[in-house]
Amino acid sequence: MSQGVDADSRKGRPAKREDAVGAIVVLALAALIIIGGLAIPDSSYSNAVLSPRDFPFLIGILIAVAGAVLLLRNASALMPDRGRTAPAVKSRQVSAAAIDDLDDLFEERAPQNFRILGILFALLLGYILIFVWVGYVLSTFLFLTCAATLLAPKKRVRNLIFAAGLSIAVYLLFTQALNVLLPPGPLGGLI
Repeated sequence: MSQGVDADSRKGRPAKREDAVGAIVVLALAALIIIGGLAIPDSSYSNAVLSPRDFPFLIGILIAVAGAVLLLRNASALMPDRGRTAPAVKSRQVSAAAIDDLDDLFEERAPQNFRILGILFALLLGYILIFVWVGYVLSTFLFLTCAATLLAPKKRVRNLIFAAGLSIAVYLLFTQALNVLLPPGPLGGLI
């Protein structure tokens, strides 16, 4: 039985190692974003709620938290595997179970689909090209609808509700709460 467990843990080890290395890269990126954000000068407005450096700092913190969680989930894959005996494998399982509790929520990792990745990249490029001309709300709605439908084709109604809700909510947050102008496009008078 321990041989089957050992074979199962070796089968998932390369994917976990990739995730652990990816987490380290994400943490490094977060550090660069935070350091770069600290170089931005404070706002010249004395009554400003947020300064220009707050946004990259908050994004960097969120990225660092995501990278830390990913690293904690996959830290066991970075440890050297030294041909352990059956009792050592069993004890390793217990300690790995404490780290990998969230893995039970996910099924086997789906194989990478480079066609979908290419389509998502093309959608993002199209979104960038039409953003100013079509406006934030409409271009974001189109991008999110297409991307969500590509990833979950059977949930069309949910995808439309998600795309519309998120597009309008973010637009209102930036334009009303933060006083940031976004391209209105042809829907400028409606929202």
